[in-house]
Amino acid sequence: SAICTIGDYASIRRVFDFFFRSNDPDEYGKTIVMWNFVEYAVGKNPAVRDAFKLATLDNGYLRSDEEAELPGFLEKMKPADRELFEKIRYDGAHRLELWEQKISKHPALQEWQTTMECAANLRAGMAPVILVHGRADDVIPPSESEMLYARLKELGVPTRLCITDLISHGDHGLTLGMIPQAFGLAGAFGEFFHHVG
Repeated sequence: SAICTIGDYASIRRVFDFFFRSNDPDEYGKTIVMWNFVEYAVGKNPAVRDAFKLATLDNGYLRSDEEAELPGFLEKMKPADRELFEKIRYDGAHRLELWEQKISKHPALQEWQTTMECAANLRAGMAPVILVHGRADDVIPPSESEMLYARLKELGVPTRLCITDLISHGDHGLTLGMIPQAFGLAGAFGEFFHHVG
């Protein structure tokens, strides 16, 4: 009876383009994107793929230096594979080149664009949509939710947009100055529960 999204995207290609062009992408976002797409860039390389997987899991589970699995895995990798992993992880210009020359042209990504584009699949008559987005989201920019909001309004779909400092794409510390925004965020969630209740 209602849809609530947090940090949604309008266009997969635009989000990835934003991500790969970022000078300082979110570390967790970087490793999870490369875990999923590195084979589109460099072909089958289980060692490099698994290194990105471990980097993602170490970060996601907030593993301490003693608990982290990536360092031990890197020691066992072939030097060429380790060098490739580190170049992709730390060299933004190289990642951008891989995006422009390989990943963006891969048939799987082309297929995703036709099946998973949010903006292109919106229809009049949909249930009300509440869009919540972190103002400082450095993985999916809030402009993506703004585009969805504009398209939903064009279609006459009941919608509400809440862009807030209270959330980002990852963890975020709260400050007293953010308290007034809590009412806007609560109102957005309240509207969602009004429609589903």
